[in-house]
Amino acid sequence: MVSDRALTPLVAQFVPLKVDVSTADWKQLARRYPVPGNTIPIVYVIRADGEKIFAGRSALSGGELPRMLRAARRQSGGTLNGDQYKLVQQAVQTGQEALARGDVAGSVRAVRPLSKLGPLGELPSYAQPVRQANALVQKIVRRGHVELAAAQKQLAQKEHAPAGALALVTAERTYGAFPELKKLLVAEVRKASRDAQQKSLLVQAKAIDKARLRASVRGGRKQAISDLTSLAIRYRDGPAEATVLEVLRELAGKDYVVPSLQAGAYRSWQDASGKFRVVARLIGVTGSKVELERKDGQKVTVPLTRLSAIDRALLETRKE
Repeated sequence: MVSDRALTPLVAQFVPLKVDVSTADWKQLARRYPVPGNTIPIVYVIRADGEKIFAGRSALSGGELPRMLRAARRQSGGTLNGDQYKLVQQAVQTGQEALARGDVAGSVRAVRPLSKLGPLGELPSYAQPVRQANALVQKIVRRGHVELAAAQKQLAQKEHAPAGALALVTAERTYGAFPELKKLLVAEVRKASRDAQQKSLLVQAKAIDKARLRASVRGGRKQAISDLTSLAIRYRDGPAEATVLEVLRELAGKDYVVPSLQAGAYRSWQDASGKFRVVARLIGVTGSKVELERKDGQKVTVPLTRLSAIDRALLETRKE
């Protein structure tokens, strides 16, 4: 292996070790991988996961060694370069930490870049980080199947259908990186869309999921609360009201109160930028203009499009 330069490219794909049979290392190796007989040398090829690929007493001569190494290489899985090894290690660490926090989407984001090395969950290598990555992906996928089953069960029950629609939409977005699971989720969404009521719930669920997703972006929590508040106003007294309120109060606190528009009552109106506010009561809406009256009696006319999303939702859903 050392002197025959013709073997250099082949040997470079292995980590060659020479073990002294008088050491404790050898005793441990011999116990784990026993070979009948008592002669030396003994030649082993051990895969990265500890599986014995080859073991034989006596040196391999002539073409036996290269033939054995090529055969062993075919059973050894893929190899990683230094950058790939670091990529897998980082993905595993980040993905495991995210999953431990309950952040499944974060865990999926962590492992997604590994798809460049092969199918997620089936990366063709026996290196320890790769085995950990495959196990992590399989764990995530199992969780996805559990969430799909739970969403299906909720959708089948009228009182839980809005929550089931949100769970299904969220799962479709979260687990889209895994082809087989994505196929099942897309099929379930199509099935639900054939029912008019469930189709409406899915549309609302996508809006809720999109608004909630803003909170995961740096600085997006405030906007997420605003978006969800607007949805809570629009879905008020509807089947999805409880679902959007649950999501909203997870972000804004359990005591958060969704604003309402009381006839003749003064309230704080805000523009879309959040920089300008005026305490006034609503006089009326004419076309694209909103007429307000301040406490000092001064009337203010504001373009509807200049108001905040929450104010527009209140106006759009007000009862004449």
